[in-house]
Amino acid sequence: MPVLQKNWLCPWGLVLEQEESTKELQGLWRESPKLWEVPRFSLGEGTAESLTDMVALLSDRKECVEDLIFEQFLALTNQIAYKNPEEAKISLAGIPNSDSGILWTLGRWARGIETKPVEESRQRFWHGEKEIVKIEYRELLTMRRENLFRTMGQWPCLLSTPSFEDLSISIEDFWSD
Repeated sequence: MPVLQKNWLCPWGLVLEQEESTKELQGLWRESPKLWEVPRFSLGEGTAESLTDMVALLSDRKECVEDLIFEQFLALTNQIAYKNPEEAKISLAGIPNSDSGILWTLGRWARGIETKPVEESRQRFWHGEKEIVKIEYRELLTMRRENLFRTMGQWPCLLSTPSFEDLSISIEDFWSD
């Protein structure tokens, strides 16, 4: 028995028995499956009608989820708004002001109503003779969404548009023209 095995097994009172196998291994060798490749990100049809369909789909959501559908919606909205702002505004004009917080800023943009960003909230209160100011900043994804909605159509493309369906961005896409 090698020294290393002896040092590890003996204190525990274990004995390693080795079996000689004379049986021949049988069975079919199968090649490893090909690695899965993440599909490239796609906008789909790229029409105002498909944009209207996406608005209906996202408006049914109770809260905002930045997923593949939402990223397709952002990229498609910006593409259409950059090429033809009026067509985009017509497709988005049906977003109600009472939307659950996902699209209402974009609906206001479509109707020409200016929206000021709410970047932080300040609460002032007194603790004895000392004034305390508590500042709460908005979440990064919320700020991104609202800033994109307020400036929709001003950019030829969004730098945050993913390259792949897992929402990753390839370095080639990031540096390309």
